[in-house]
Amino acid sequence: MELTLDEFERALTDRDSSTRAYLIGKLMRQAKPDDALQFVSPQQIADEWPSIERYLGKTRPFWAWLLEQWERLGYVKNHSDFAASRLRVTSISREDAKARR
Repeated sequence: MELTLDEFERALTDRDSSTRAYLIGKLMRQAKPDDALQFVSPQQIADEWPSIERYLGKTRPFWAWLLEQWERLGYVKNHSDFAASRLRVTSISREDAKARR
C-alpha cells in the first residue's frame, strides 16, 4: 500500500478507516519509537491497543512494556483492554522463558 504523507495522516485520523489499526501497527513496528510518536500519542496507542497489537510482530513486547511504563508514570490512563492484554504478554513471556530452559 503506497500513500503520500497527507494520505497516511488522514488515514490515521479517520475513525472509520478499516486500515487504521493496521497502519498504526505498521508504523509502530517499522519506525523508531520517537518517530512513531510524531503521528500517534501514547494515549491513542493505549486506547487502540486491542486493535493494533496483532500488527506489532516482534515489537509487541517492547510496546507493551513501554505502555506499562507510561501508565505507571501517569502519561496514559489505565485502559481495561490494555491491562488484559498486558497479562497475556506476561504469561506468554514466562511460558517462553520456561520453554527456553
